[in-house]
Amino acid sequence: MVSKRKPIHLNRIEKVIEYIHHNLDKTLTVAELAEISCWSRWQLQRVFQEQTNHNLAQYVREQKLSRAAEQLLKSDRKVTDVALDFGFNSEVSFSRAFKQLFGLSPRQYRLSGKLTGIRLPLVMSPDLPLAQAATQVVRIESKPETQFWGLYAPIDSIYAANPQFSQQVYDIWGNFTLSALQHEVLASDFYYGIVDTLRVLPNSQLLYWAASDKPAFSAIPGLESITILPSFMLLSHT
Repeated sequence: MVSKRKPIHLNRIEKVIEYIHHNLDKTLTVAELAEISCWSRWQLQRVFQEQTNHNLAQYVREQKLSRAAEQLLKSDRKVTDVALDFGFNSEVSFSRAFKQLFGLSPRQYRLSGKLTGIRLPLVMSPDLPLAQAATQVVRIESKPETQFWGLYAPIDSIYAANPQFSQQVYDIWGNFTLSALQHEVLASDFYYGIVDTLRVLPNSQLLYWAASDKPAFSAIPGLESITILPSFMLLSHT
């Protein structure tokens, strides 16, 4: 039996990413991360950029600020305390970096009450072939209450024993696209993949929708409607 292993550079990148996610309270210099990876600083930054399409230092900073943004909305802790929790030396440096990323000061962001603009952590795709191993990142944005029309089906979550969500999502979109083509509905500017987190399914599965907010899709037989509240996260597909 031949066992498949990921290329060593992907294992090292995974190790660095995991270390970053578990140590956001630290300064996390490139030199420290290079030591974790067993590469030089230059080599780590080059491989990280190639494999994730992210600048290493920028990724660390965005993860710190995104998790800090979540804390600002979930708690009433002082901005200074939140800054220190995520490895910033002062409220001034934290506020400057925060405004560069979100366009608002930490206090303005808290007053807005909206979780918007944050960067989710990179996740290695476990069900892709080794030659196509890649990382994925999602940016969360707010959207007002909206009605959508589409198809849905269960997909595996990352906690499933043998997740096949890439193929499952592909199949859902294939059926949705076929329905649109059969009924000659004009294409939308955007389509949306919606993960229903309110209905928990057995076997570590979630409900996934392939949908459009264009009213013309309401006339297609077999498509169902779903109304998304402002607090939901939507992943747009252009």
